[in-house]
Amino acid sequence: MRVIFAERKGVPTNEIREGRTEFTDAIRTSTVLMVTVPLSPSTLSLIGEPELAVMRPEAVLVNIARGGIVDEPALVAALQENKIAGSATDVFVKEPAGKENVLVQAANQEWAKGRLVLSPHLAWLARSSIEKLRRTTTENIEAWWRGEVQNVVL
Repeated sequence: MRVIFAERKGVPTNEIREGRTEFTDAIRTSTVLMVTVPLSPSTLSLIGEPELAVMRPEAVLVNIARGGIVDEPALVAALQENKIAGSATDVFVKEPAGKENVLVQAANQEWAKGRLVLSPHLAWLARSSIEKLRRTTTENIEAWWRGEVQNVVL
């Protein structure tokens, strides 16, 4: 297995950082595309119809980032048209995803069985995450009480 890191979308070829692959080339050559970027104006609909159209037909798209980064209707169309082999996500444009969500509706279709996997975004619910949240919150409150500066972002 070879792992590559895509450069940001739209970066000119002569400005691609060392160790990165041009955005469209990364999408075009990957068999598994993991989306792990934050949601921002530059990543909203980062993966849409044009990107899905150049993916390999055996490719799988996994979005564990944020809803809105992958265009949900475009993803459903790509799956229906067999442009990509499958997709998995635990994030949706509107959280929690309800019956009206295009991915939820698609997942219940026969053509999507085994090709579209949806799950709730619950990574934070692990026991270790909850314990860390409690510990960090307590430490922050205690530091505030003592007048100490905590968690300064420079």
